[in-house]
Amino acid sequence: MKRVTTLDMKLLAVVIFMLLARAASGEILDEKRLAAALQNLPQVRLDSTLAQQLVTNAIEASADDLDPLVLLAQQYIESKFDSTSTSRLIDGKRKTGPWASRSAPEGWTGNLYCGIGQNRASTWAACLALREPSAAAKAQAGELRRWLKRARGDLTLALAGYGCGNHGLRTGRCNRYPARVLARAARLHGALVVPMS
Repeated sequence: MKRVTTLDMKLLAVVIFMLLARAASGEILDEKRLAAALQNLPQVRLDSTLAQQLVTNAIEASADDLDPLVLLAQQYIESKFDSTSTSRLIDGKRKTGPWASRSAPEGWTGNLYCGIGQNRASTWAACLALREPSAAAKAQAGELRRWLKRARGDLTLALAGYGCGNHGLRTGRCNRYPARVLARAARLHGALVVPMS
């Protein structure tokens, strides 16, 4: 049974509040404001065109059943929006490496985790395809949907599964990945709030 911390409960409450407030107000995301917020995140190098494309991709990939801010938060946590980001399992742990080239890493065998959402690719060609931001966002959303189904709709547990596989789903633990994603999604939402004058 997973242990739920006070911080996890607070973050979950913030995300639920965000979703309910958006639904109640019929709020539409201010895409330009969100793109600007992405550009201002620490360790992010995005021009305005790519930032806008990432926002549009997340909104389209989220459809009506996912929060695009959660997808964007995942992308930030996973790769800082670097579409060339690649990682692989080494001794049972995921390691990000300098594999931004167009050719496979030396000595590569097995799965790679590729693109902005760090989706699993079994071939180098599939990895290169996941560097395209729209394809990466669709794959990421599809993967999160699969974990949500397995977690019976529990977003925190689904994020643990997304980040740490079956172990995360079973234990609810994943190096605080769910808490980090939900906190970043809440901060992105906060960047969209316009103060009342």
